[in-house]
Amino acid sequence: MFAFRSRITLATEATPDYSAGDLCGGKLEFVGRTPGGGHYLKRLTLKSIDSFSGVAAKLYLFDDDPAATTFTENAAFSIHADDRAKLIEVVEIASADWIDFTSRTGLYIARKTLDVPTQLAQGNKKIFGAFVPENTLNLSSATSVEAILAGEVDG
Repeated sequence: MFAFRSRITLATEATPDYSAGDLCGGKLEFVGRTPGGGHYLKRLTLKSIDSFSGVAAKLYLFDDDPAATTFTENAAFSIHADDRAKLIEVVEIASADWIDFTSRTGLYIARKTLDVPTQLAQGNKKIFGAFVPENTLNLSSATSVEAILAGEVDG
């Protein structure tokens, strides 16, 4: 049983296609439970109405707002040097991680098991993220992808 779950819909663009290395969904903000407390990130679930066949991606996770990094939708993503210390995990999602559940749910789903300890800054209740495909990605709508981050509160 997870102590917290944060579900967000990535605000994406249906056109033009995303190129390899482009930011997809803007700056993501997953809400945790305990400001200033310890968490263990345990599972990432991605759901999409579009096929990710042949598309790998990375989800960059930060334990504080990466404010120095520019988050421009559908443009090359690069982490600013001032934000590198805030990076706590890079979750790699292989194209083979996506399972076709369209006959049952209408969705393609990828799940990744995590074991990432993090200590949120005092007053911060968020884990920040950036979703970056490693191949060309074509989405059918601005709400094609949903991400769910689940974890446990330490202590």
